[in-house]
Amino acid sequence: MTLVLDACAIIAYLRDEEGADVVESVLLGDNACVAHAVNVCEVYYDCLRRDDTAQTDEFLEDLASIGLITREDMDAAFWKMAGGYKGSNRKRFSS
Repeated sequence: MTLVLDACAIIAYLRDEEGADVVESVLLGDNACVAHAVNVCEVYYDCLRRDDTAQTDEFLEDLASIGLITREDMDAAFWKMAGGYKGSNRKRFSS
């Protein structure tokens, strides 16, 4: 099975926040884990707010070494699908 991680999940893992154990289990498990480059960019700039460039690059290298695959493709069909998910979830979870 392929699991898709968003920036929030990756950041929670890196900061050892709530849910970090779940992210760790999927990263170290038998499933393929992917994140889009846009989400990895979010992780990168979030880490840069707390750490220097070298440490941030090391975090990303560590993620890649344990199996996180970065997807870099993005055509109109992909970003419309992602936007559709984001838009429909916003309506469902807003109060």
